[in-house]
Amino acid sequence: MANFKHFSAVGSFITIASALLLTIPPARGGYSSNLEVKLNSLKNTKGRVCLTVFSGPKGFPAGGKGSSLKASRCIAANSGTVTFTNLPLGNYAIAAIHDSNSDGKLNTNRLGLPAEGFGFSNNPPLRYGPASFSDSQVFVSGTKTVVQIQMRYL
Repeated sequence: MANFKHFSAVGSFITIASALLLTIPPARGGYSSNLEVKLNSLKNTKGRVCLTVFSGPKGFPAGGKGSSLKASRCIAANSGTVTFTNLPLGNYAIAAIHDSNSDGKLNTNRLGLPAEGFGFSNNPPLRYGPASFSDSQVFVSGTKTVVQIQMRYL
């Protein structure tokens, strides 16, 4: 004959555990974080540094219509740190340019190579062309995420 006392104890445990789980508040969407970007190795303090934050690969790093551009900001080149506030938690990639002549674009030389400084979050190695979103992505979580971008000059 089967011993049902054991099953009764397990059933009571499951009932108590279920009641406890119901008292835990469910996770809610909409949590946000601050993303602090620190710029390293700026060649000089002329002009400004412009940063763009993308939430997906579409349009990274140039932006444009229909891109996954989430936020952008330009700061004086002598400040070296910028904070993006209230970003939803998730993966982001950041592109930065040192717009030393403040004309609003990344100037290039005759060969099409950048004549001004640039950088990407996660500081990926560069091959041919700009870094990809997947190589540059960082996870933004908690109350503040700090990212350091190493500026590069050719």
